[in-house]
Amino acid sequence: MPKYKSIGIDLHGVMDAKIEVFKYVTNILMAKGTKIYVVSGPDLRSIQNELRGYGFKQDIHYAGVYSIVDYLKGKGVNMWQSKDKTWWASDRDWWSAKAEICKEIPVEAMVDDNAGYAGYFRGSGIKFYLYNPGRNRLLEEIGL
Repeated sequence: MPKYKSIGIDLHGVMDAKIEVFKYVTNILMAKGTKIYVVSGPDLRSIQNELRGYGFKQDIHYAGVYSIVDYLKGKGVNMWQSKDKTWWASDRDWWSAKAEICKEIPVEAMVDDNAGYAGYFRGSGIKFYLYNPGRNRLLEEIGL
């Protein structure tokens, strides 16, 4: 029986750091009834295109995809693009958005490689796992 019924996983720095491992892990978790949600920064279309390019399939490897950019735009948050077309928002708006999205989904745990998000998960009831590609215990901790 999986430890969590729903888990959020970041794409950049987590899933794309070990693509084949995460394809295997997410497939097993989904088959065991855990809903996997990809929660990442770029716009929804970009995230979906990257997932497809890596061979991830909806309903096999993940249940849904959520974008910080689209979430903040939908809330009317002041955002701007740099010359390289990267979207930006205030630090507070950006760093807090992932925890807010996870509460709305809802997920029980979030796996991310950036500690900047961690503080916004405190007191939310959502377990935050800081991912390091060299860390082998993560899979045990999330219930595999």
